[in-house]
Amino acid sequence: MTRHEIEKQLSGLQKFLKVFNNFALILIISVASCYLLALWLWLEQHTIPSIILASTGFFIFYLTHNRLIQLTCHYLKQDPHYEQIIQFVEKHSANKSTKDFITQLDKAIKVITKDA
Repeated sequence: MTRHEIEKQLSGLQKFLKVFNNFALILIISVASCYLLALWLWLEQHTIPSIILASTGFFIFYLTHNRLIQLTCHYLKQDPHYEQIIQFVEKHSANKSTKDFITQLDKAIKVITKDA
């Protein structure tokens, strides 16, 4: 991921990060809601439903958090304008963890926008 590549596609990558962060926020709210409802059920002496709900929250997080990049790319595929952005993201995120890729991309965009 070079500075020139990022500068060339800056607005599209900013849109990608915005959509990614929105999906991450939805995931966090969903999982937190499951856990809070499970806690409430536990306190109300509904043990089995609370365990099921907490497990559901865990599985939602476990199955989704590493797939947020793919989910974001799938969402952006609706607009053909983002095809190059999707190819860029898939190319550069292939051998990195989601956290590492997003952190690196976010830092690079902040440096470039700060210098501009």
